Amino acid sequence: YQGGGFYKKIKRLFKYKSKYLEYVFAKMGISREFSFLSYFGFLNMGLREIKTAEFFIKNMKPGDIFYDIGANQGFFSLLVKKAFGNEVEVHSFEPIKDNFNMLVNNLKKYEGAYLNMVALMDYIGEVTFKVPRNKFLLGSVTLIDDFAKKFLKNNYFEIKVSCITLDEYCKSHKPPTYVKLDVEGSEQFVIDGGRETLNKFSPIIVMEILTGEIGLYHSFKASKKLENLGYKVYSIDDID
Repeated sequence: YQGGGFYKKIKRLFKYKSKYLEYVFAKMGISREFSFLSYFGFLNMGLREIKTAEFFIKNMKPGDIFYDIGANQGFFSLLVKKAFGNEVEVHSFEPIKDNFNMLVNNLKKYEGAYLNMVALMDYIGEVTFKVPRNKFLLGSVTLIDDFAKKFLKNNYFEIKVSCITLDEYCKSHKPPTYVKLDVEGSEQFVIDGGRETLNKFSPIIVMEILTGEIGLYHSFKASKKLENLGYKVYSIDDID
């Protein structure tokens, strides 16, 4: 399964696709082996993640630097490491302690994986996150009030975590060539904090787009900020 070439990358994708089932449980706040419930997770939210995983596997190459912003328990970080090993450096950002502990456990045996229990924002300091009381929703931690109201049903508690900017982080680390940006509505703040980096290095960004009124307000703002930096916005279906 090692080596370059499209065929080898596809083989790696199918070999490690089962790791997606672990990601479903990670989104639900559960760590366990495969069970019937994973089918429910796959049908409920699987297509987006499968397409994203396929995009990374097909397009990354040795020497790339992958930033997993909003890493949760590390599905995409682990996928990239399993597919490329030391050929691709991984930087993961996950500010919530329970998720971060699982991230560390999942990536502990891999070299070239920088794991950061910190949020990326548009300033350096602390930020307040809304954490669902329901462990099944630990993948939906947010700092956005209307997101919490709609998706967490106001059933959450608040915690303060450390935050830095992407620009500040890249002063002492290699800048990304690929970015996965999935931070439950606060993508615009990550972009604002990384303007210099994005403008100078233009990494490829795969970003979650929310639907409905929340998406129009938050995701639209994030997309426009990227366009102002010279990016073109595509659906992942538009890219070979």
